[in-house]
Amino acid sequence: MSDFIKLWRNKEHQDIELLSASFTNFSFSKHFHEELALGIIEKGVEGLDYNGKKLMIPQGNIVAINPGEMHTGFAGTNKGWTYRMFYFDKKCIENILKDSFSKHSMVLNNASINNPSLFSSLYLLHKSLEEDDFTLNKESLLTHNIHQLFIQYGDVKLEERLSFKDYKYNMIIRDYLCDNYEENISLDDLSKLIPRDKYQLIRNFKKQFNISPHQFLLLLKIKKARELLLKGGDITDVALSTGFFDQSHFSKKFKTIYGTSPGNYLSFFK
Repeated sequence: MSDFIKLWRNKEHQDIELLSASFTNFSFSKHFHEELALGIIEKGVEGLDYNGKKLMIPQGNIVAINPGEMHTGFAGTNKGWTYRMFYFDKKCIENILKDSFSKHSMVLNNASINNPSLFSSLYLLHKSLEEDDFTLNKESLLTHNIHQLFIQYGDVKLEERLSFKDYKYNMIIRDYLCDNYEENISLDDLSKLIPRDKYQLIRNFKKQFNISPHQFLLLLKIKKARELLLKGGDITDVALSTGFFDQSHFSKKFKTIYGTSPGNYLSFFK
């Protein structure tokens, strides 16, 4: 395993620093972060000296370091470790949690978390912040992951909410997505339409339609693109007119639904 490191910030989320790295023999000296440091171990084992304990965090686990807490970082085995990290500014976390929790803090209770579902979801979030992706997907993943992290492992208390179905509000969101499918819609755009916070919006929509707003929007885009292609539209023109970043982005998403590229799909109808 050769050492490498990559650092970046997504243009739409400047309050999150991102890292992807692999180390074999390198060790971090004792230090702390002002941000919430949250990572996923992709390969190998990372060792930590943390709160007076030596922790070994294996592949498939999540590492969570609270702001201001001293720690080290080193290879847990002679094969090193590969991992992805988020460094969340405190304001970023507060802004995500403030509407859904009557009480919240930045403190997580576990430095090593074994939660395959959350691990997979954090991986998808990290990749979406590395690659071109729709704003709504990035924001939905961000909101979902932070809420789940603090609900399950943080010191938070959920506000009491009314239990009735938000059918009317869900239909407003659905209609807006249908009417504006070609746009790069954000969660902020949707949350302005109804008196619900972002987490509730996603949860309620998914409860009614069994699909998230982002997934619904993606299906709308692909459905419309397919219609235009079958009418003779150029693949690149169709991709751009339905709100994809470019032909490559469109082809990748199209294949997830139809199992093949747009060009190959069209060849069956010639």
